[in-house]
Amino acid sequence: MSPEFKDLILRMFSYEGNKRPTIAEIKAHPWLQKPYSVKMTRQSVMDKIVEKRAEKTVAASNANESRSRGDLMNELIRETTGSDLELYKFNDMVDFDIDVSPGFFWEELQMFNIDLFEEKLKLDINMEKKYITI
Repeated sequence: MSPEFKDLILRMFSYEGNKRPTIAEIKAHPWLQKPYSVKMTRQSVMDKIVEKRAEKTVAASNANESRSRGDLMNELIRETTGSDLELYKFNDMVDFDIDVSPGFFWEELQMFNIDLFEEKLKLDINMEKKYITI
């Protein structure tokens, strides 16, 4: 922002009315004489919003990776064979897929059971057969 424009804005919000610029002075300012495109401005703002969302999603994803305190339990993940099985991933509304390790899921499920469900769920994990029962 140019010093002249900053000065104009400060004068616009002056407590003393005689120091405030008139409408004609505001309209005559060089900054307000520049061409302006609503579409270009809107696109610029949307690009910045998308960029910030992407940064937050990456940061949250990195934080989730380090949240698992115990074993990742990757042995519970079944490998797929053939194309007859369609895999779906959760979309968090900002076009990023979220991958969660079974260890993280197991910890969150236990926390839910303890904190919100008063340990009424019977949770069991069978590492040999590779499944979790609720």
